[in-house]
Amino acid sequence: MLSLIGLLVAVYERRQVSFTIPNSGTTLTLKFGSLFDEPTDWIVAVNEYFDSELGDIVATSSLHGKVITEVYRGNSENFRNDVDKALSGIQGVTDTRVKGHPVRYPLGTVAIIQNGPTKIYLVALTKTDIDTHRASSTVPVLWNALGNALAAVDRVGNGDPVAMPLIGNGRASLNIAPQHLLRLIALKIVDAKRSHDLPHKMTINLSDECFELLDIIEIKRGWSVI
Repeated sequence: MLSLIGLLVAVYERRQVSFTIPNSGTTLTLKFGSLFDEPTDWIVAVNEYFDSELGDIVATSSLHGKVITEVYRGNSENFRNDVDKALSGIQGVTDTRVKGHPVRYPLGTVAIIQNGPTKIYLVALTKTDIDTHRASSTVPVLWNALGNALAAVDRVGNGDPVAMPLIGNGRASLNIAPQHLLRLIALKIVDAKRSHDLPHKMTINLSDECFELLDIIEIKRGWSVI
């Protein structure tokens, strides 16, 4: 029985760890699990058009798509309406597209929508090819977009906990190994803390596809000795 308990504890620890990021006052939790199970506010990356059309343009498997399918129950029109309200007053550029929303916003733009008590910070991370709908981004864009999202969290978040996925690991085509991407995000939190009042509790939700690629216990140990 004790051996079984020890095994269960070891497995749990491999799926979730928490540590305080030095010089930030923020406790960061790394957790394998769905972002949508977190009873917190969320940061979700989207494309520069904040598209609402599922399929070729917004993959249902992406977190952008899952906001529409799970939070909005597949109602793309309601999602579009809420996003347009959130973006009112922000200048965009109208493009000619055969499919998708015609207005393109600067990368790093943040639209804040409300899901009951949960705020969803949608941040434009990727450029979208007008013909192929392929999404792409770069490390400098990711750094800037995360900074803008964290600034929005400071501005309207009231210190509430916030969760985000391993931003840039999906369809953004950054081609960065998950361990380096995770460190980059943590470094951005440290950087943002210099000028913004961030929540004391933040979570990065990791997909199960990253389970064999990330030793989160070793990552915690690395941050603990900084």
